[in-house]
Amino acid sequence: MGQFKVEQRTKYGFFNATSLLKQWNKQSGQQKKMLHYTDNAYTQEFLTALLKEEKLKDRNFVLLQTRGKSGGTWMLPLAFLDFAMWLNPTFKVNKILKFVAD
Repeated sequence: MGQFKVEQRTKYGFFNATSLLKQWNKQSGQQKKMLHYTDNAYTQEFLTALLKEEKLKDRNFVLLQTRGKSGGTWMLPLAFLDFAMWLNPTFKVNKILKFVAD
């Protein structure tokens, strides 16, 4: 995704949001935290809507937080895109919104 390396567990389709967050903070000089995304009201509404739309029973089917060697926050593609757009508003405008508008 541009200059960022994106990790995906292809077996489950989850993307590594923690890895993207670390890369973003290093490149931008910002110090955004996963809690800033996961705990805000918009994200909670989005995850609830995504669970309902995809007929999933549990938040862990959308956003999985793990520990250990491969630990971190892993997200389904739609949640990962929402996270990437939250992380980088320029990405949201230039890569997502303008693409859809075309």
